[in-house]
Amino acid sequence: MEINFKKLNFLVEPKNYQNFWNNFLNWEQHDLNFVTEKGEQDKIFIDIGAWIGPYTLIAASMGMKVYAFEPDKVAFQDLKKNIELNRFKHKPEIFNFGLSKLDSTAYLYSNTNDFGKSESGLINYKNQQNTKKTQIELKKFSHEIDKIKSNNLNSKIKILKIDIEGGEFLFEKQIYDLVNQEKLYCILSYHHMVFNKNKIKKNFYKIRTLFHQIYIDKIYPSKNILKIANIFKFKN
Repeated sequence: MEINFKKLNFLVEPKNYQNFWNNFLNWEQHDLNFVTEKGEQDKIFIDIGAWIGPYTLIAASMGMKVYAFEPDKVAFQDLKKNIELNRFKHKPEIFNFGLSKLDSTAYLYSNTNDFGKSESGLINYKNQQNTKKTQIELKKFSHEIDKIKSNNLNSKIKILKIDIEGGEFLFEKQIYDLVNQEKLYCILSYHHMVFNKNKIKKNFYKIRTLFHQIYIDKIYPSKNILKIANIFKFKN
């Protein structure tokens, strides 16, 4: 199946995801438009929580160097198939493990009746009776970033995208430190709702997030300090 998005073309395997790809042009339009506006050929795009590859495929179609991380084994196989269907200037490098503050192992929960869907995460917050779990490897975020940088001495990290269903709180400070250090753009999907059953914990993480955001420029959706930004950069 061929996908056409803003003069970018790539192929996907639609099996199991036909409805998603049929409606792709209506999915996360603001964020995808931002990638096409700010992405640059030969620059680096890091996709943490790549799922089946919608962001990875867009960035790779633009000629960016993509590094994609997806711990869900079912989604990872579909990500791999989608990449193999295409010939990109830089073939995305993909990794079947998650990222965290330290090297460790953890349980990944499907949060639905099976893996491969976009709700998989480290916190069992949804559909708890029917959710499945599997043990996965987590690697240190800062070490993996250092590896990417050491292999690309002449290429700058341009965009960091993170969508990991609450796992972002495990290395939130390290995310902001990287954005500040590299002066890059960050698309960060926050999932404070994973703590809905524990209001104290939810409020703690919200306050911590707002503290980090004192130092950033919000690009979308709002410059209001009480709104959690999902696209930002550090203030100049």
